[in-house]
Amino acid sequence: MGRYNFKFGDVWLSEFGGVCTEEPPIEIAQRDITLIDIPGKDGSACIDNGRYNNVEFTRTIALVGKRISSAKEKTIQLINSFAYLQGYQPFEDTDHEGMVTEAVLLNLEEVIKNLRTMYTATLKFSRKPYWTLKSSLEEMPLDNTEVSGNGVEIYNPYPTTACPIIRFHLKTDPHSTLATVKIKMSISSNYGGVYSTKDYSNFGINFLYTHNILDFDIENQRVVVHSPSGEIYKYADAPVPKPIGPGATKIQAEINKDIDYISIIPKWRCL
Repeated sequence: MGRYNFKFGDVWLSEFGGVCTEEPPIEIAQRDITLIDIPGKDGSACIDNGRYNNVEFTRTIALVGKRISSAKEKTIQLINSFAYLQGYQPFEDTDHEGMVTEAVLLNLEEVIKNLRTMYTATLKFSRKPYWTLKSSLEEMPLDNTEVSGNGVEIYNPYPTTACPIIRFHLKTDPHSTLATVKIKMSISSNYGGVYSTKDYSNFGINFLYTHNILDFDIENQRVVVHSPSGEIYKYADAPVPKPIGPGATKIQAEINKDIDYISIIPKWRCL
């Protein structure tokens, strides 16, 4: 059991001298399905709402130390850390090596009370359905020659759709404060069990010399113009591509005078 460890926010539990006192079960997201009873018919109608539900789970922890004063000090450190972890936070554990998800702590007040009195507590979490491959959160530049020719092929290793960010790095002129970029791209992918090609274009997206990154954010269903530091200039009115299906996907785009290069943050994910 000593091998299990988890990270909520920025710090692993073990860094506070904490241990999990119970072996976590296997926790997999359930499909969001509505069952409707139909009078006069056996069984129920099954409506698939096309999504997965969050996973609610618990972790029972204890803080240990050579002396009571040591455990008390670690308890205060952990409570102070939890105090800043409101809302969704990155969550990792040793059962899903190389993966990360997002979770929210649901019972902070109860945890604080129990930790201060008994140096042990049961943490109640709710996490998003998918685990994401950590290495796929890194930005991958696409070859300009390939992407503007026959297209760049990328491969989704998991049997589920992914919602990447397709990023256009725009050329800037320090003598001009405002410019307009023309975007035209196509994505060939397996979506909904059908392999097809979809075209996406917009011929009038404005950007600034200081804000020259254009993101097609499939997960959040938005197109954003922002600076290299992440400061948002505007939300653009442009079509957002569909999620990328499992297996091979081909991305093609026109590279014009306003586009430096294109990259992708794949965000491959699995249950």
